[in-house]
Amino acid sequence: MLSDVIVASETTSFEDSAHFELQDVVPGDGCHVIFTMLLGINRARAFMYLGTVIDADEALRLGLVAEVLPKDQVLDRARAVAARIAEKSDTTRRFTRALLIHPLKEQFLKLLGPGLAYEGLAALGR
Repeated sequence: MLSDVIVASETTSFEDSAHFELQDVVPGDGCHVIFTMLLGINRARAFMYLGTVIDADEALRLGLVAEVLPKDQVLDRARAVAARIAEKSDTTRRFTRALLIHPLKEQFLKLLGPGLAYEGLAALGR
């Protein structure tokens, strides 16, 4: 979910049932940061509490991925996207990426530590 442009196959699905839903673990390893940012607070809470599965079409509709293609076309399309980005100067690429990931870095710096702490404390309290 941290890639710059996500090209998914029709068979792609996303879920975070491994934490809260299946293993009784606090989802504090960063998924609480990225999914809250990408899905919005209410949808992310439901996603993490319930272990909801988001299929490829829903991921596209929600903005989790940029494109959904047949499985045999994904790698070629990803390479084409990378080649298009690589055509730009190093400076433009570097500064554009820095600008676009700045909000992600801020949120991870702010929320990853507490998330890991809550995950660890909850594991000790079981």
